[in-house]
Amino acid sequence: RIIYAMYKDRNTYDKQFKKCAQKNDRFTVSDESIGNKDLTYPVGLMSADEISLAGMKYVTVNSTNYLYTNQYYWSLSPALLSSGIARVWYVYSTGYLDRYRVNNTGGLRPVVSLASTTKITGGSGTSTNPYIVE
Repeated sequence: RIIYAMYKDRNTYDKQFKKCAQKNDRFTVSDESIGNKDLTYPVGLMSADEISLAGMKYVTVNSTNYLYTNQYYWSLSPALLSSGIARVWYVYSTGYLDRYRVNNTGGLRPVVSLASTTKITGGSGTSTNPYIVE
């Protein structure tokens, strides 16, 4: 439903905040009070919702967004099934969000989610001087 809303009403979607309503769909490593404890390693792909909320828009070139890499990469979110071929939401090298066939190639951009209480204690966020988090 969320992905359909993003596609159908893409002009207002980025103003909305989405939260996973079902606890069994909230994947956590160890905290059973807020999630399902089904993760072994807390690394994943961004959902199309997260990509959109970060400022990437449907079929709108955006090379200034921090998610822009000048490379193609997959999201975690399914988009549709058409003529027997599944499509997922995908970030194109020009920096826009669109649907792409799963039988094509593309990159991965792994992410980790940090708690809002996480503190940055050093670094500048570059590859040579990464952030230090506690």
